[in-house]
Amino acid sequence: MIEELAAKLATIKEHLAEYFERAEKEENEKIAALFSALKAALLEKQERISVLEAEISAGALRHDEEREKLELTLSGLISALSDGLPDYPKTPMPETDEEAVNAASAYKRRKHNINYKINNLKRILMQKIKENNDAINEENRGFKNREAELLRRQNIDLQRALANNIKEYSGLEKKLLDINDAREIIEAKKTIKRIRIVGLKEQMNIKNRYAQLLYQNTIEYRRVYERMMLNHALINEEFDLKIKALEAERGEIEAQEARDEAIAKLEMQKRLLEWEKENELARLKSLNDIARQVVAMKKEIAASAGKKTEYLKESLTAAEKEVHAFDGSQLSAYGVGEKFQTEQLRATCDLLVTQWFTLSELFYRLIKSLVSEKYKRRFRMVNAVGEYLLTGTSDRFPRSGHDYKALNAKISRLLTDFIAREEELRGKFFQALDQQFTVVTTGIKDFLKTIAEGINAEEKLLSEFMAGYAETLALDERDAAAANEKRAVAERAAQARLVQNAEAEVAESDRRYAETVRKTVADYRARVLALDAEIKKLRSDTKAEIARIQQEYAVFKKQSRNRETAHKTNYHHIIAQQEKTLYKQYREKLEENELERQRKIKTL
Repeated sequence: MIEELAAKLATIKEHLAEYFERAEKEENEKIAALFSALKAALLEKQERISVLEAEISAGALRHDEEREKLELTLSGLISALSDGLPDYPKTPMPETDEEAVNAASAYKRRKHNINYKINNLKRILMQKIKENNDAINEENRGFKNREAELLRRQNIDLQRALANNIKEYSGLEKKLLDINDAREIIEAKKTIKRIRIVGLKEQMNIKNRYAQLLYQNTIEYRRVYERMMLNHALINEEFDLKIKALEAERGEIEAQEARDEAIAKLEMQKRLLEWEKENELARLKSLNDIARQVVAMKKEIAASAGKKTEYLKESLTAAEKEVHAFDGSQLSAYGVGEKFQTEQLRATCDLLVTQWFTLSELFYRLIKSLVSEKYKRRFRMVNAVGEYLLTGTSDRFPRSGHDYKALNAKISRLLTDFIAREEELRGKFFQALDQQFTVVTTGIKDFLKTIAEGINAEEKLLSEFMAGYAETLALDERDAAAANEKRAVAERAAQARLVQNAEAEVAESDRRYAETVRKTVADYRARVLALDAEIKKLRSDTKAEIARIQQEYAVFKKQSRNRETAHKTNYHHIIAQQEKTLYKQYREKLEENELERQRKIKTL
């Protein structure tokens, strides 16, 4: 156990020596690197600030050059305004209205197109009349051909029926020559009569059937004929109406053409007035624009000065901010180095206290081990001591015969009592050792806590120092920005007064311009109103003429529709009358056929 303690102490010593050597080396390197980095950053930032100062100066110079250019332009505008633009270029005079020329050409094309349509309608009408007449003639020929064919077929059917009937009773007539019995002769004659009556019935039916076919052929022909005649009348009305509509349209076009030609001349006069007005207004506007440009240029000069003010304010504020930000970053970098040292101190203290605790525990275990070993050895020795006593090695004294058993029993009880008390005493001793080790452990922990509180207090003090440093930098940065802003506010106030004066100038210029424009426009309007009155009268007269033409066409159209209605009504009336007449003739023909059949029966 002692050898273990010695080895542990040697290991701790070696470890602590190595740790302190490494920690010191690392701390020196960190401190050297920290201040080296701070110096390098400072040199770089000093160079950056020098460049920034040069850029700010160059920017201010650019704003000054820009303002000089604006002032030169302003001088030229004031000179032009004072001259009054006597040679202001006018726009080209208005030419003949292309639209009016195109409209005149369009009227001619439309009239030509209407004349062409009228002639074409007349040609188509003649063609349709010819086609309708040809169709009527063709239908008449077809009707007659169908009628002739029906009569031919009727004759054939009658001849065939008559022949068949004669053939049917001719045999009986021949037998009459050979019959001598009067009764048989009478019966034979009756049979022949019945057969001939049937034949007459069949012949009548043939005539009736063909009478019906002839009736149907005639009625169909009359319907087609009357339809064609109606179509002829309707075509005439249709084309007359179309031609009348085109003639009315041509009349409207001629009225519109005369109106538009006169209006075009008046509109040309209006365009000349407009041309004069627009050129004068353009000259006035150009003068007012120049006046506004003068004001705008003054504002722009003030704005340029304002830009310079803002540029310097923002640039200087940004530069101050960059300086303070750099110092803040340097301070933060230093704080990182300080934090490293604090953390290293904390780690070293933690290591030492940990080793202290390890050694305390080792000593505590060693003490308990030594005490335990001592008690064990004493127990063995007490148990073994009886072996070296006379009473313990024999039962009685040899000469006297004194018995040692009772003695040995008492000694055994003493030994047992001793061992029990010894163990109780050892337990109390170990308990006291445990309590003392707990006190030692608590003391080490309190020691470690005290170290931590000390390091934390040092860290807090350093943080307060760094925060105070940062706050001082921030206050100085705000003071610098406030000074820049105060200077900029004063310059902006002066620039605002310049802008107000310029706005007053433009308001007066606009007032004078508006008054001159009002007078010019009023004169133009009075002259244009007179021309518009003439144009209005032309439009009104033309509208009345067109209304008269349209009214005439409307009357003609209404009369045409009435004639069409009359033609259609007459067509249905004629068809109904002819159907009635033809049907009556057809019924009379049927009655005639029946009477003829009755007459022939009576002659049998």
